[in-house]
Amino acid sequence: MSKNNYAVNLLSQHTHIFNCPVCHCELFVDKRSLVCPHGHRFDLSKHGYIHLCLQAAGTKYDKSMFAARRMLSQAGLFEPLAEAIATRIVKRLEPGEHDTIKILDAGCGEGSHLERIHSLVRQNAALPTLGIGIDLAKEGVAFAARSYKELLWCVGDLANPPLASQQFNVILNILSPANYNAFHRLLCEDGIVIKVIPDRYYLRELREALWEGHQRSFNNDRTMQLFREHFEHIEVHRVRYTYLLEPGQVQPLLAMTPLAWRAEDSKLNHFAAHPPTKITVDLTVMIGSKR
Repeated sequence: MSKNNYAVNLLSQHTHIFNCPVCHCELFVDKRSLVCPHGHRFDLSKHGYIHLCLQAAGTKYDKSMFAARRMLSQAGLFEPLAEAIATRIVKRLEPGEHDTIKILDAGCGEGSHLERIHSLVRQNAALPTLGIGIDLAKEGVAFAARSYKELLWCVGDLANPPLASQQFNVILNILSPANYNAFHRLLCEDGIVIKVIPDRYYLRELREALWEGHQRSFNNDRTMQLFREHFEHIEVHRVRYTYLLEPGQVQPLLAMTPLAWRAEDSKLNHFAAHPPTKITVDLTVMIGSKR
């Protein structure tokens, strides 16, 4: 079965998850499109994702960045993070309470975080699972749809997410801006939000090489306080480890992170010529429930 036909079948089973971004009515499948009762039509792309954003949106993220992120993710850069998140999802969502575990990745990028976490949850939970990724960056969603056809992918704006209320057991928000009001609307009553933010030593070797003498003191207090203001039953976990960096992964590392965007060429070149043998991944994982 082609990716496009697979996506049509998957959409047909789960159209109730989506809302029309124009009139907020339910959508139904008509051939290779989603259509609402008022005739607003949204076509499935040839790669297998649905475009539910009303206007074309420009972002700073391009194909090279998404390709670099996927390459490093598939090489295992974020594997301990995925394992930590999947373990806590399975622990928090007890068997027998749900028909299907529906996981939304809000700000999914090129899809590798959702694909890996969804795969691990599916292996360890005694329930069917469904993964849905949404992002404003069309290039990233196209990457995701081409690579991971077993999941649903959508171009959409988190300021006005084209998704039905109270549909999701888990909302992931990994190294991406959040819309907590939207998360509250989309989350099931007993659902959880999992937000991942950088901690003090995230990509430490890269920061020190590119921004020595220009680094501000690190403080996550405001971000964590904002999360606590919107959710309850908070868990906070720190995931910190080192990843052995192979020579062929140096350029993708530079390409995947905004840390390198405004760095001096001389420092970028020096880092590429004299890279570290390992890179530090240091992340804070916050888990909360609806108030």
